[in-house]
Amino acid sequence: MSGKKFKYYGAIRKASLSAGRILMKYFRKGVRIRYKNARKQVDPVSIADESAEREIIRVLGRAYPGYKVLCEESRSELDDPGGYCWIIDPLDGTVNFLFGIPIFSVSIGLAKDGKLMAGAVYNPATGDFYYAEKGRGAYRNGKRIRVSARRDIGKSMLVTGFPYGGGRKYLDMLNTLYRFLTRMQAARRFGSAALDLANIAEGMTDVFWESTLHAWDVAAGGLLVAEAGGRVTNVYGSSDYVFVDNGILATNGRLHGAALKILKMRKKTGKK
Repeated sequence: MSGKKFKYYGAIRKASLSAGRILMKYFRKGVRIRYKNARKQVDPVSIADESAEREIIRVLGRAYPGYKVLCEESRSELDDPGGYCWIIDPLDGTVNFLFGIPIFSVSIGLAKDGKLMAGAVYNPATGDFYYAEKGRGAYRNGKRIRVSARRDIGKSMLVTGFPYGGGRKYLDMLNTLYRFLTRMQAARRFGSAALDLANIAEGMTDVFWESTLHAWDVAAGGLLVAEAGGRVTNVYGSSDYVFVDNGILATNGRLHGAALKILKMRKKTGKK
């Protein structure tokens, strides 16, 4: 893979690696945290997230001045993603990071008028760098990757995540998870949606579903899956999954219909 044939590769890779170095400087160092939801003590953020975000914005701003920015921590320009817009999660998998678990990532996507153009997911703990541009395929460390070829939902693996907030969200999630578990071979929860999507693109897992994610969680990873030959929709089957809060379903494509059917099932109560 030569970065020369990819328009945005150089800037995105530089921003990803630079942010990754910042994260590794703080990793397993016991950084102080605060909570976005202070009352419930959920959704933590630290100096690592914020410093990495500033670095990404600095690098991309120098390379492409005038592009809009949508970030998890600053939430800048959240209401207007039109035109060229960077979609940035400086640390996807914050809880893993804070517990010293090396499953976290930097996620950078680029959209033009709401359509994904490029994206990268980088795990600085392992050095794995995933990259995709619209119409040019998906790559891991420079080598082309593709989704799995599995067609039998009963022999496939699901990856998912748990929502913040508790209450009804947990009950709905667990009911849906039960339906998947009873119809699939296995399920895993790794803690970084961006890396989960990269794993779908690489063919290690087959189905990713999560109900409460944001644009910065799914933009880069969603493009990876699509460019690796998979399919990505919201939980209702629509292609609007980046800027619409309707959850996400990403699969190898062959299993998408079966997965959508599971999502549409009603919980059985014994009465009709």
